[in-house]
Amino acid sequence: ELNKFYVENKYINNILLKSKSFLSKNEPQKAYTLLYNEISNNIIHPDLFYLYGECCRLLKKMEESEKYLLLSLNFTHCSPYVMYSLGLLYNEVHQWKYSNIFLKRFLSFSEGSYIRYLIASNYHQMNKDLKAVDQITKGIESNDINSKHLLCDYYYLRAEIYKKIGQEELALKDTEVISYMKRKEVI
Repeated sequence: ELNKFYVENKYINNILLKSKSFLSKNEPQKAYTLLYNEISNNIIHPDLFYLYGECCRLLKKMEESEKYLLLSLNFTHCSPYVMYSLGLLYNEVHQWKYSNIFLKRFLSFSEGSYIRYLIASNYHQMNKDLKAVDQITKGIESNDINSKHLLCDYYYLRAEIYKKIGQEELALKDTEVISYMKRKEVI
């Protein structure tokens, strides 16, 4: 019986590795086809459901994506990236509140400025601008922003929020930071 379990796990792991390889090469359709065949054969595994849901999200099959990502959450040991994918999914369909629920849960596993940027943007869309300023400021201060161009986006969002809440001086400071970075060809 252990041998049967080992063979099944090895088979599933190979499927997962192949699909991850397709995704890393920006070939979500190939990964989708591979995973769809396994799901059609009634193979049940949290990572299989997660990767299938992520492929569906990338291919804009949003309802199917949501279904399988949520199914993945039912397993005791599911990847925290399920929460990230759900956050991205709900962001893409303009469900800001649900997006933030999952993105904030993901923050407990992986602190990242981009997650904070998305959360801030969602709060801004929901007119919760004080929470948005808090999140975008934490994102800026985290110093893990990969490119100076992205850093400008962070400052731009914060300046936009500051303008909206009547903090013109702070908005102007952020705008000046953006101008300085562009002048110095930092971006």
